[in-house]
Amino acid sequence: GQYAAAEAAYQDVVRLDANNLNAFLGLGATQFRQERYGDALVAYERAQALAPNNLQIDGFLGSTLLQLGRYPEAIEIFERVTARTPNNLNAYINLGTALLNVGRDDEAFVAFDRVERLTSDDGQLLFDLGQLLEERGDLERSNRYYRRASNLNNSAELQLLIGQSLLRNDDPLYAILALREAISLNPGSPDAHVLLAEALQAQNRRDEAIAELELARTLYETQGQPDKAAELSERIEALN
Repeated sequence: GQYAAAEAAYQDVVRLDANNLNAFLGLGATQFRQERYGDALVAYERAQALAPNNLQIDGFLGSTLLQLGRYPEAIEIFERVTARTPNNLNAYINLGTALLNVGRDDEAFVAFDRVERLTSDDGQLLFDLGQLLEERGDLERSNRYYRRASNLNNSAELQLLIGQSLLRNDDPLYAILALREAISLNPGSPDAHVLLAEALQAQNRRDEAIAELELARTLYETQGQPDKAAELSERIEALN
């Protein structure tokens, strides 16, 4: 593919010029994208030797170490990077991720809180952080990021995912808000109506839940999905 071809070109350059910083950076980047993290690490280490005080190269090295599971080394690098560039969003994300993986959760949350303060309009980023924390079992913090992401985002697709996540994490009230927003952005989404019905059921709002299921059933029928419409008919009958 294109990365393999680019890698071969960079290999040719570094064979001719062992001090070509940009070639080593390009080589590391192409190997990283091919998920050959061990090879990428070698290239980035060579680049670092050529430019030892370059924070961008430190970031590349840290990200590669993170992928290799060498968390203590990654932490050391990202602590150095964040100390010198306190507004470096990606460095704080990577630092928090590495800290989580060595069980230093409190320090990780400090890093993630810094990310939240730096992020003024990136709902997708906060959603991704919420997922990371949900995977760790920290549902309270996870839901906080999901709620913030919902407030920032105007994507129907992401609002649907946020609502689904909040519902899964036993936060039906905020799930309802996110799902209503998803529906306002994309009224023709039957899946959003189904999830909204489930969130309403979780709050014992049966009549509203039935109304949402009926809307979803109609949408499935008009969109040529009779099996899903029939399934909803059974659910509606069970609720009546």
